[in-house]
Amino acid sequence: MSKNSVNWHSADILAAISKKGGSLSSVARIHQIHASTVSKALRFPCLTGEAAIASFLELKPKVIWPNRYDSHGKPRHPRAHMQSNVTAVTDASQKSVA
Repeated sequence: MSKNSVNWHSADILAAISKKGGSLSSVARIHQIHASTVSKALRFPCLTGEAAIASFLELKPKVIWPNRYDSHGKPRHPRAHMQSNVTAVTDASQKSVA
């Protein structure tokens, strides 16, 4: 691994969010997800939380967490395919309700 493949420290992520005038709670509200999902992404692989934080910071998740993604930007998470399927199902069910 190169020197650039170190994940951001959680305090650095929080500082970046704060500099943009946000908080973990505001990121969660903007993306309509639970605040614990966003918080969990600071400590553990969590695709939904990572995507919300990265979107708020206008970055790609692999920039913030390079160790969690391969060189093509695909998640290395062992359950990544399950989380993306759940998200797709949730999105589809929300569209049908609306």
